[in-house]
Amino acid sequence: MGQWADANVPQSGGPGTPARRWLRRLLPQRLRRVVQIGHDLGFRAGIIHLRQRWARACAGRRWSTVPSTAPVHSLVFVCHGNIIRSPFAAALLRKQLAHRRAEIRVASAGLRARPAREADPRARALAPQFGICLDDHRATPLTPAMVEENDLLLVMDYHNEAELLTRFPNARGKVWLLREYVEPAPKDAEIPDPYLGDEADLRRVCQDLQRCVEELARRLFAGDS
Repeated sequence: MGQWADANVPQSGGPGTPARRWLRRLLPQRLRRVVQIGHDLGFRAGIIHLRQRWARACAGRRWSTVPSTAPVHSLVFVCHGNIIRSPFAAALLRKQLAHRRAEIRVASAGLRARPAREADPRARALAPQFGICLDDHRATPLTPAMVEENDLLLVMDYHNEAELLTRFPNARGKVWLLREYVEPAPKDAEIPDPYLGDEADLRRVCQDLQRCVEELARRLFAGDS
C-alpha cells in the first residue's frame, strides 16, 4: 500500500527518522503493521490484529469462503470517519437494492466519526459518476446498538477490524473486511483510506468499492429466482 493508505492513522515521527528506518530494516512488513496498530490503538488491538492475521494464514482460502445464501437482513459498512469509504459503499449497495425485490437494511458508520459531519467534498463530487449522491450524508459513530442489531459488519482495513474487535469483542464472527468477504483470498484485503491522497487515489478506491459492492449484491441475492 502507498503512504496514503493509513492517512487517518496517527504517526509517530517522520518517515525519515532514524527510528523508523531502523524499524523498517528490522521488522517485516506484516509485523510492522502489528506494531503500528498496537501503537495506535493499544496492546490489545495489536494482539487481536496478530490473531486475525494468524487465523487467515492457517485457514488459507477457506477464510474467505462465505456462503452466498447466508441470511443477511441488515448490514453496516464501517470505516474510520464515515465520510468517504463507508458512505460510498452504502450508497452503491442501496442503488443495487433498488433493482431487487428483497429488502436489506443498509447503514454506514465510523469508528472515529464526528457526528453530523458531511461527506468529503471530493467524494460528493465524484459520486454522481457512479450513479449515487452523498449530498445528504451525515457521519454517524458506530454504536453498540448498531453492532448488536446488524447481521454483518463490513470494515475496510485491518486498522478498522482491530479497533472494532477491541471495542466490541462479541462482534467476532460477523466482522469481515469488505474485499475479503466478496473475494476468495485477495492478495491485498484492504481498501485503503484515500483521505490524504489525490484525486487518482480517491477514484481508484471508489472503483474498488464499486466492484466489491457489485459482488456483494450478487452474493446476497444468489438464491433469488
